[in-house]
Amino acid sequence: MGSRGTVEKGGPYTGPHGKKMKILFGFQFLSGMILVLLSPALGSVLETLQATETAGGTLIFAYFAGGTVSTLTISWLPRFLSSLRILQASSLLAGIGLWGFSRSEEMASAVFWYFLVGAANAVLIAFPGALLANRYREESGRRISFLYTFFALGVTLSPFFSGLLLQRGVPWQIAFQGTAAACMICALVAVFSSLPSMEESAGLGWRTVKEAVRGDRGLLWGAVLLNVLYIGGETSVMGWVVYYLQSVFSGENSVFRASRVLTYFWLFMIFGRIITALVVERAGSFLTLFVLVSGGLLAWTGAMFSGSLVLSEVLFALTGLFFSGQFPLIASYASRFPAKYTGLAFSLILAGGGLGGGLFPFFVGWLAERRGLQVGLASAMSSLVFMLILLWILRRRGADV
Repeated sequence: MGSRGTVEKGGPYTGPHGKKMKILFGFQFLSGMILVLLSPALGSVLETLQATETAGGTLIFAYFAGGTVSTLTISWLPRFLSSLRILQASSLLAGIGLWGFSRSEEMASAVFWYFLVGAANAVLIAFPGALLANRYREESGRRISFLYTFFALGVTLSPFFSGLLLQRGVPWQIAFQGTAAACMICALVAVFSSLPSMEESAGLGWRTVKEAVRGDRGLLWGAVLLNVLYIGGETSVMGWVVYYLQSVFSGENSVFRASRVLTYFWLFMIFGRIITALVVERAGSFLTLFVLVSGGLLAWTGAMFSGSLVLSEVLFALTGLFFSGQFPLIASYASRFPAKYTGLAFSLILAGGGLGGGLFPFFVGWLAERRGLQVGLASAMSSLVFMLILLWILRRRGADV
């Protein structure tokens, strides 16, 4: 499907460009912190806004709706801004959105500010991956897995400290305002750094998309749909698990204990992404992804129906191990395309994730209000079932998965 580009030898971040890219670790850590800020505080936020569980799903939907819009710009942003300026501007906007959200007292205002947070943070999450897919081609899977380990570190520490602050009676707004300040600081520190530019990339347009998918046997749209389902499933667990454990096991749980499950979830995520980076070159993307999705489905099912707080905590945390490598593997499919299309492919894959990340958690909240929280969260497991079916279909069609 075209030239794979020149691959720099050595470790994931060696060589002239690799050393410059280490600044991406900081942005990834920050974006991870932002992503999970709402989950431990969801109950408190809904209380402040005097809102229902459907409203909780609406906030998550707003975040990912913003992310969907902004990720579609990744392929053409480098035409107007340098790589570093893109990340600096996104960091500043995320900080403004977090501060505005923390000051919201009405649902409409909260939705607006969280939409902005989602739009800005999606670029912080997605652009580094697009840059790696564009620059490193055949080694992008390993490099992206390594990079997103820092993202996982951010989402590991964020719920731990947020839950600890909430347990000690600190208002939920403080965590959001502190993270907003960190966004401003990160943008300022980046002034002293540099990043390589992306190679020429095709802009978003129907004709360009048709050119990109020519001969790919459904790979691009398959990858987009896989990410719709993966992000939908992961964000349903990530967004609702703390609230779920507090509600279902209310007599034997606390906000800090429930928040720690999310921390353990992401500790498993870090470990799993390191393992995935080591295993994928031998096992291949298809087998690795199929095993991860199957394991995640089994762990999630056990967590929902165990009837035991401790076992539910362990199995929910263990789902992180199986979710761990799914996104880097799906994202690395962008490198299967010629260099001019990698930004486009990555944008579409990430936009699909934003769609799934908004719709599935929203439906969890909507269904929870009508049929109960257990039914609502269990319904999102369907995402992993459909992922297994889609992987099998793509394999049968001969797509390069």
